[in-house]
Amino acid sequence: MIIWPMKFPKMNAFGRSLLFAAICGALYGILSQLVARKFVKDSQPIMASYMVMSLAYVFVLPAVIGMVHVYIRSRDRLLTYVAAIFEPMIPATLCLVFSMLVHWEGLICLILAIPVMLFLAALGGLTMRIILKFRGKHLVFATFVFLPIPLSFAEQKIPLPQEMQIVKNSIVIRADANKVWQKIVRVEKITEPQNSFFFTMGFPKPIEALLTQEGVGGTRLATFERGLQFVERVTEWQANKKLAFSIQADPQATPLTTLDEHVTVGGAFFDVLSGTYEIEPVSSNEVRLVLYSRHRLSTHFNFYARIWSRYLMSEIQENILRVIKTRSEG
Repeated sequence: MIIWPMKFPKMNAFGRSLLFAAICGALYGILSQLVARKFVKDSQPIMASYMVMSLAYVFVLPAVIGMVHVYIRSRDRLLTYVAAIFEPMIPATLCLVFSMLVHWEGLICLILAIPVMLFLAALGGLTMRIILKFRGKHLVFATFVFLPIPLSFAEQKIPLPQEMQIVKNSIVIRADANKVWQKIVRVEKITEPQNSFFFTMGFPKPIEALLTQEGVGGTRLATFERGLQFVERVTEWQANKKLAFSIQADPQATPLTTLDEHVTVGGAFFDVLSGTYEIEPVSSNEVRLVLYSRHRLSTHFNFYARIWSRYLMSEIQENILRVIKTRSEG
């Protein structure tokens, strides 16, 4: 027999303390982002994006979230060092989930942020645990709590870098150079399976690339899912050997639902500039198809963003090479 209402056991003191501290840490992170995403954006839309994509918000804010959690949890008794490391991951995760639920961030940005945010929240918790042993701990804590926002404003005075990256992939194809050439100058609608970590996370898959005119000066229109398009102008044309083209994306023409604003191609932080195919003979019936691209990366944390941008471009290039191989050998 079902008795209603059901009675749940009361949460013990440990559970209440953990939950309260986690919520406070998550609320701190959410309110800090709200400053940029709402109040700053209303008056200065560009600065709002720059604030969120800053060292202060991406690296300092998660650490302070961890500090807030440990500070509140240690009101009655100091946490163990193990708890100070692992518990702050709870409010950091809550903050990330909230950002996705209210569409502040898409799944791609969320996946990119998880490793660094959890690590830094743990580091912040450990740091706070050490600070709590010394005098003046409350003043130090207050200083860190108010640090991310002014630090982010100050960071905007530093120009974004214009770092260029080249990513190269290759594949061996059992076909002659002419057959491979025909498959790269025009990429007909892709029906083959396309597998990639980023496609699973929501990055649009390529659909086709249509060539309007052969030779230098010709234009290829590369189309991806959900309205993402690139205009590729041929800059070098060596039949059966080499095809090079510049790439231009119009971020204003990209539907808002296609990519997160922070990873929009052609935006302030990331852009793909050029691509090149080269066909190298291997044997009488084999060639090596090489595809390399050049992209711009412009963040104050390129040391971290570089890892993901190179991985993204390599995955996309590897995918299209597999498609060309399948078609050429078929």
